[in-house]
Amino acid sequence: MDRVSTIVKSLLTMLIVSGATSGLSHAATKKTVLHEFTQLMQSNCDVKQFGIHTPMEARILRNVPYALAGYTFSAEELTTLFAGDGGWYTPTSAQLPVLKPEYRACVERLLVREKETRTLLRIDPEIEKILTGDPRIFLSLRREARPDSVYRNHHPGKKSAHTVEWGFRNEGPTSCGGNGSRGDKTDCTGATIYCERPDSSTHWRDFRCQIIWAG
Repeated sequence: MDRVSTIVKSLLTMLIVSGATSGLSHAATKKTVLHEFTQLMQSNCDVKQFGIHTPMEARILRNVPYALAGYTFSAEELTTLFAGDGGWYTPTSAQLPVLKPEYRACVERLLVREKETRTLLRIDPEIEKILTGDPRIFLSLRREARPDSVYRNHHPGKKSAHTVEWGFRNEGPTSCGGNGSRGDKTDCTGATIYCERPDSSTHWRDFRCQIIWAG
């Protein structure tokens, strides 16, 4: 059992004893998608200030309320993602749940943000599926998030039977590589995501990905 799963199970035990298992409390440990959504809700769902710069982040976060309600996703990459997020996701129904008003409002804001970011970042659908299904990629994107970042394609991506590659760079107004002042158009950071799988007969979810930041 990995460390995150151990922490999650311990947290769930404490919450059950205290009778506080409702809402966002359960399994919202750090280093999980659920924790990021909890933080977003605590910011009153301020999606821009929260630093959501890729369509993958927006899509994943807007689907967390459905996962919390036990929705069975038709998109296999979302099922894979939430199933690997610490043990809190239990699919129970294929019927779309009715969300709380605050969740519904946040989902709508995230959908708008997803559309905005797709105009800046073009991702091959198959590449996006691979990246979406890996929670480590999402969490790495979140670690580097800054409110003034603007991600644009470094290269649209390429894939073969065994490898996937996709990259982008930050063209936001604040420079990490320059003097850090607003108005400096120097690239702040760039990233390339590499994914490999052991043989061409394995499923897309068997790709193992890593994100390499530079800048």
